[in-house]
Amino acid sequence: METKFLLNEISLPVKYLKGVGEKRAEILASLGIKQIEDLLQYYPRIYQDRRHIKHIFNLLDGEKETLQGTIIGHHKSRLPRKKIELLKVIISDGTGYASLLFFNQPKMEKYLTKGLKLIISGRIRRFRGETQITDFDYEILHQEDNELLHHNRIVPIYPLTQEVSPSIGQRLIRTVVKKALDIYSPQLIEIFPREILSKHQLPDIRFALNNIHFPTSWTAYKSARARLIFEEFFLLQLALGMTKKKVEEEKGIKFQTDLKSLTSFVQSLPFTLTQAQMRVIKEILADMGSARPMNRLLHGDVGSGKTIVATCAAITAYENGYQTAIMAPTEILAEQHSLNIHRLLSHFGIKVALLTSSIKKSEREEILTQIKNGEVNIAIGTHALIQEGVEFKKLGLCVIDEQHRFGVMQRAELKSKAKETCLVETCLVETRLVETCLAETCLAGTRCAEGYFAETRSVEAHLAETCQGVCPDVLVMTATPIPRTLALTLYGDLDTSVIDEMPPNRQKVITKSRSEKDLPKIFAFIKEEIKNGRQVYLVYPLVEESEELELKAATRMFEELQKNAFPEFKLGLLHGQLKSNEKDKVMKDFYDKEIDILVSTTVIEVGIDVPNATIMLIEHAERFGLAQLHQLRGRVGRGVHKSYCILVTKKAIAELVNSGLPINLQEDPDSTILKGAKRLATMCQTSDGFEIAQVDLELRGAGEFFGTRQHGMLRLKLGNIIYDAKWLELARKEAFNMLDNDPSLKAYPSISKTFAYQFKDKLDLVEIG
Repeated sequence: METKFLLNEISLPVKYLKGVGEKRAEILASLGIKQIEDLLQYYPRIYQDRRHIKHIFNLLDGEKETLQGTIIGHHKSRLPRKKIELLKVIISDGTGYASLLFFNQPKMEKYLTKGLKLIISGRIRRFRGETQITDFDYEILHQEDNELLHHNRIVPIYPLTQEVSPSIGQRLIRTVVKKALDIYSPQLIEIFPREILSKHQLPDIRFALNNIHFPTSWTAYKSARARLIFEEFFLLQLALGMTKKKVEEEKGIKFQTDLKSLTSFVQSLPFTLTQAQMRVIKEILADMGSARPMNRLLHGDVGSGKTIVATCAAITAYENGYQTAIMAPTEILAEQHSLNIHRLLSHFGIKVALLTSSIKKSEREEILTQIKNGEVNIAIGTHALIQEGVEFKKLGLCVIDEQHRFGVMQRAELKSKAKETCLVETCLVETRLVETCLAETCLAGTRCAEGYFAETRSVEAHLAETCQGVCPDVLVMTATPIPRTLALTLYGDLDTSVIDEMPPNRQKVITKSRSEKDLPKIFAFIKEEIKNGRQVYLVYPLVEESEELELKAATRMFEELQKNAFPEFKLGLLHGQLKSNEKDKVMKDFYDKEIDILVSTTVIEVGIDVPNATIMLIEHAERFGLAQLHQLRGRVGRGVHKSYCILVTKKAIAELVNSGLPINLQEDPDSTILKGAKRLATMCQTSDGFEIAQVDLELRGAGEFFGTRQHGMLRLKLGNIIYDAKWLELARKEAFNMLDNDPSLKAYPSISKTFAYQFKDKLDLVEIG
């Protein structure tokens, strides 16, 4: 949004808006409304159509209806079995009676007193001859209300906090928003060229803002919303596009990629690469062969063969005289990479070294010397790779595995190990799923949601002193498939490769949902598998018991299972509260077959490859997210033996999953049983990681997928990347076309200024206009 008031009047504190003042400004501030601009962009959460008020006599059972009436009484009761106090507020409109149901809210009797007139929108329920209203919004009506603002129209309902009562808050926001629109909307300048608006049949900004707050019709509302979310997506994609172009302008390493050694390596493998692997290798080699630095995201399912692809890139770097650094999040995973890559390259004269914090001092010093003088061609490690004292002779390729588990600083420091490194990438390139790092390394001293942009700029400033103008190639990998719309939003500035095909010898894991009553049979099956030489994972959601949640915990179940269920077998216990060396020892013992059953929490979600493990049993499976369940299932089925994933859950959920009936969340969107059943049914029906990720995104929304609620670039006010995918794609296309034709946006001064203003506190990435 841009107006002639952009940097003065609209950015003024909201208290200066006529009719607001200090007292009302305090109420608005509690809602995050501090400036006049915040007010204009404080969009309604829902709307009530008050043009057609229903009489109580005509209300339809099961429908969402809008009605009004006067409070004539109250009725209190107690539901002893569920320990719930029920308050019924009884209203009448002269045609009948209806009850508003309040659970465990006895104070509402004093607040909603007899004689008050209410307007209500909620779900109608006929129960034992009584008309009840559930899942409702209400508002107290006043004689002095502006009829044209609060009634007889499509009325906006705004999000409120507990501190702001609906009766005061809704009328206040409507009043001051209308005042702001009357003053400022005539002055708003449309930032988009007429041809873009015409092409997509979008209205101008004045119409859009007025009709998102006070729609003249549902058609006008849809048109207004489309215009505003298009702008949101457009500015986001413009930022990503500028970042991408800036990175492409940097000086990289132009590798020679037509190598006989690479062909020999592929031919030496005891298996044939999948078509997907071959395609991705070509994409990576094309990047490495260009003069610009590679910044590529590789995502593929668990077991899809990402390590082989990364090894091909490392061979290319080696043949060109450059070293490769591969960083993994855990010592055991780094060790597994080291063993696998060493085995793959044993006949090619490429020296692979493992550097972790647990290596003895004398051995560590020797490895550091070999890395510094170039004897080590591929260095594999954990955070130890970025510690002081680690120097590379000629680092040309950085591979970061399970990259969402690293903080911004850690990835930046790995790149800084290159003598010829130039870290001039922007925060958008280096900040990948930063929410999972929990702001441990945030220089800004705040959570990453607020501080990671400042952090990246600090990193860049720190490293600029040693910049010699050449950037190493970067390949970041994740085993978590990401739906396309989320990838466009999170990784729109990166080139993306997808391994969407599994190796032909990969076992399909048989997945079943069972209830707790089936555990004796399941344990008998586990015993048979172990007697046949196999190993088993048993996963629980908690480390310790929880009185509130009534869930089984790994520590107690470990003791109980060892004593009662599996006394003849060796059990191991693994959870996140163990020290790093303790976790590594347990995993190594399991890998070496010294443990038959590994009792664990989700700490094994990303773990080592144990081909002999054939059963993954997950208790309280309904408590886990789809992404977690899919990652856990990926721990088995890695060998030649038939493998199983058993999802143990509540009886009601297991029966629903196994019924084969479609699970319709629209029946009750908040039902934990339906949501749990949907997740488990999806797991039983498909092993396609991208299909699972899409369902997960639909169930949880973009705000919770990967915890992206903390990801600054996903703070969309209106846009929803699931339901508005069409507009996301169109906005991306327009933004990238605009940058292709006019990288500095000189022909689009309004867009240039709006972009600079929108990202003024977040991006230090581009010079425009």
